[in-house]
Formats: sequence, C-alpha cells, structure tokens
Amino acid sequence: MDTKITATATVLTYNSARTLADCLAPLAAFDEILVLDGGSSDETLAIARRFGARIEPQAERPGPVADFTAVRERSFKLASHDWIFVVDSDETADSELISAIRSAVSGDDRTRAYRVERVPVVNGKTIRYAYFSPDRIIRLVNRGTARWEPGKRVHEHLALAPGTLISDLAGMLKTVWPSLVECRRKDRRYLALAMSKPLARRPPFAAAVRAIFKNAARSVGILFCAFYLTGRYGRTGAVLPFAYHLRFVRYHAAVVRERFRQLVYGQRYTPPAA
Repeated sequence: MDTKITATATVLTYNSARTLADCLAPLAAFDEILVLDGGSSDETLAIARRFGARIEPQAERPGPVADFTAVRERSFKLASHDWIFVVDSDETADSELISAIRSAVSGDDRTRAYRVERVPVVNGKTIRYAYFSPDRIIRLVNRGTARWEPGKRVHEHLALAPGTLISDLAGMLKTVWPSLVECRRKDRRYLALAMSKPLARRPPFAAAVRAIFKNAARSVGILFCAFYLTGRYGRTGAVLPFAYHLRFVRYHAAVVRERFRQLVYGQRYTPPAA
C-alpha cells in the first residue's frame, strides 16, 4: 500500500454534492484533504466527512464565494503541508496525475511549480478540441514560492517567486461541466464579481480602449475557432459543442460592454446583476 502524499489537497465547495465524491476519491492518496465550504445545505459536508476531509468555513458569512482570491489565500494559510494541490469540486484527477504528483512532492524541488491539463467533460463526452485546448494551469505548488495575486475576486491567479521553473505533470484533471443554462448563470455571476470593485475615478482612456479591443478580439477569435473546430473535428464527438463555445463569445462581449460603460459612467458605474 502506498504511503500518503505529504501534501494538502484543497477544495472549495458550496452545494457541491453532485460531483464531490468523484473529486475526493482520488484525493484519498493525500495526507490531508482540506475542504473550505461556503455553508452547503445539500450532502456536501456528509460526503466530505466520509472521505476524511478536514472542513473549514470559507468566510465568516456563509454563501457562494464572493472573493475567490481571499478564499484561496485562506486555504494556503490553513494547509498543514507546504506542498499544495489546488483542485475544484467538479474536477477529478486520474491515476496518472496522482502518480505524477506523488513523484513531484517526494522530489521536493521547491524551485518548481507544476501545471496540470484540464479536460472538460460535456454531456458525458470527454472534450479534446476547444478554443482553449490544451488547457494547462498551475495547480501544484509549494506555498513558499507561490502566492495568490491580490485584487482579483474571480479568475484568481497564482504568482510565482522569481526564478521558479514550471513543469508539466502527466495525467489530467477531468472537469464535469453542468448544463449550458447553469454555465451561463455561472458566467453572469463571475462577470458581476469581476466588475464589482468600485471605481475611484474614470478608467484611463487608453487602458479602457485596450481592454475593450482585447476582449472584442478574443470574442471574435473564439467564434472563428468554434467554426473551424466544428468543421474539422465535429465527427469525432470530442469537440466542445458550438453552443458552449458561444458561451465564451458572449462572456467576452459582455466584458466589452461593461468596460465601455465604465469608461462612460466613471464613478457612477454600477456592475451588472449576477
């Protein structure tokens, strides 16, 4: 029987019972599973206890995450180990990834951070072709050489100490996507969080225009990529459905709208409803 991986796996939850058991099962290989919960009212906590997770509150007030960076920072402070594997409650690490993490942690090279490949599962199908593929993201770090970039309430980002090398781990994290309706609801909430910081003054014109054109170009680029991938690989059954690609087109178009509104209204700007 393998010894436990001397690292902490951190998971944020809020009414995550639908996917949590699949998420936690492979994490049993870790010495510690740290679940930060937002006050779930479904079976989330019972499932977490069944897998021996240590459960802590995300914040003083229960509810969906209002500041992802703050909760991630809290998870780093509460972790019992310096090596931390960051995983979402709708993600499942395959056995190859768990083995790769075990090797990386046992090597204890603190000059390195590790990326993993996320692969979406949509309507029961594993997606290999999407505008963002391959989607590699830093998820295994030593907290002595990584910190969460401040000021981002959503789309949180790990900043690494100068000189830190990045390596890719074998295996994958499969991410179960909910229905398109739920995805759009999530996007509206994320947009509201991203735009929720009060403006002290009107954004500088040049910076605002850059943000507008950047997101407009991204929206158009995703649309063309969706057409190409659907035509090129549509018969494989492994392409992200066109409607899900349009989800991201709409999101970046909404960012364009909000950046324009910020430029026009300045301090009188009000963020969109979630």
